[in-house]
Amino acid sequence: MTLPYLDEIKPFFVDKDSYLVNNLFVTCNSLLQARTTNLNFVKNYVGGVLGNTTTKPESYYTYLVRFFGKEEAEQLAPCLLSLTLYFLKSKFRVKHLVLDGTSWEFGNKYYHFLTLCVLYQGVSIPIWWKDLEHKGVSSQAERADFLDEALQRYDLKGMILLADREYIGEEWFTLLRKKGIHFIIRLKKELYRGYVDEQLVPFEDTTRCYDKHQRKRYSCLQRLANQPRYKNTAVAKYIRINGETYLYVMYKNPNPNADKEDKTLFFLSSLNKKQKVIKNYSLRWTIECCFKHLKSNGFNLETINVRGKDKANLMFTILVFLYTFSIVQGLKIYKKTNKVFKKYKDGKTYLAISIFKKGNDYLIATLNNIQIFYKITLKTINYEPPIWVSKVRKKAIEISHV
Repeated sequence: MTLPYLDEIKPFFVDKDSYLVNNLFVTCNSLLQARTTNLNFVKNYVGGVLGNTTTKPESYYTYLVRFFGKEEAEQLAPCLLSLTLYFLKSKFRVKHLVLDGTSWEFGNKYYHFLTLCVLYQGVSIPIWWKDLEHKGVSSQAERADFLDEALQRYDLKGMILLADREYIGEEWFTLLRKKGIHFIIRLKKELYRGYVDEQLVPFEDTTRCYDKHQRKRYSCLQRLANQPRYKNTAVAKYIRINGETYLYVMYKNPNPNADKEDKTLFFLSSLNKKQKVIKNYSLRWTIECCFKHLKSNGFNLETINVRGKDKANLMFTILVFLYTFSIVQGLKIYKKTNKVFKKYKDGKTYLAISIFKKGNDYLIATLNNIQIFYKITLKTINYEPPIWVSKVRKKAIEISHV
C-alpha cells in the first residue's frame, strides 16, 4: 500500500522502521474505532482501517499480537508521547499539574498507573506515567523516582501540583519544594495535628494576614472553619515541617451531601494564600474525568490483554495519544459552536456533551481509514512544542518542517 503521509510523520520517529511506524498508526486507528484495548475486539476493525475486508479478523488478531510482541514496537512509546505533545498549543500557559493513580486487576495481573497531568484549557492531559504493578498507595521513594524521570523531560518549575490525600509525606513535601514545584495536597483528618498544636507563634518569614489564627490549636481552628463567617474564606495558619514553612488550611465542605468525615476539608500547601488554595484545589477533579475517559467512557483500558510492563506502557501511550487527539478536536469544535449545558442533581452545571466525547465522536466518524487518520493527525500537529516541554525538542526528536 502506498502511504504518502507516512513520510511526513516519520520525523517524529527517528531511526524507526517505516513498516513498524505504520503498524503503530493502524493499531491506533483500530483502537479508536473499537473503543477498547481488548485485541480480540480490535481485530474486527483493522480491515476497515486498511480498506481490506477480505482478510479474516483472526489474521488481524495475529497481526496485532505480533506488533505488540516486537521489542522494537515497545520503543515507539517515547516517540508517540513526543508527537502527542505537539497537539498542544506551544504558547498556551500551563500553571497546574495534577497527580493521581488509577488501578485495577485483570486476570492475574494488577495494574497501578501513577499519572502526572498538565491542566490544559480546563482538561487534564497525561504527560508522564508509570505502572507500579502493586496494590495500595505509592511510596515516597516511588514518587521521588517518578518525579525525577518527569523532570528529565519537562520544565515544571513554578507550577502548582494538585493531589489527593494519599500523596503525602514529609520527604515528599521537601522534594517538591526543592524542585521549585508549588503544591496543594488534601490531608486526612488529624494528620499533622501535632505540628498545628505545637506551633503557636507567628514566624518571621510569613505574612501577618493569618496571625490571629497562628496561636490557635487544631480543635479551635476546626470549630472556626465550620462557622458561617468562614464559609467562603476558610481558616489557616503556618506550620513548619523539616524546616520548611507551609500553610495549613481548614475549609467547610461546600457539598451538603458530604460524609460526616468530610464535613471539613484539610489542606497543606506551599502557597501563602488560603483563598488560592481552595480555588486551585477544585481543579483536581479533572484527572478523574481523564481516567473515566481512558476507561469506562472511552477506551476500556481495564480490558487490556497485553502481557508485560513495556507492552502495557505502549498501550497506555496509545490511549493517551487518542485521548489528547480527542480533547484537541473537541476544543476546536466548541470554539466554533455553541456549548450546551446541563444541570445535574447535585446542583452543578456541566457540558451536556463533554469536550472529550465531542472530539472522540468526531474522530470515530471521520477517521475511518488509515490515510485520513494520517492526514488529520498531520493537520493537528503544531510543529512547535509547548514551552514547558522544550527538553523534548532538544533530547527526544528532531523535526524538519517547511
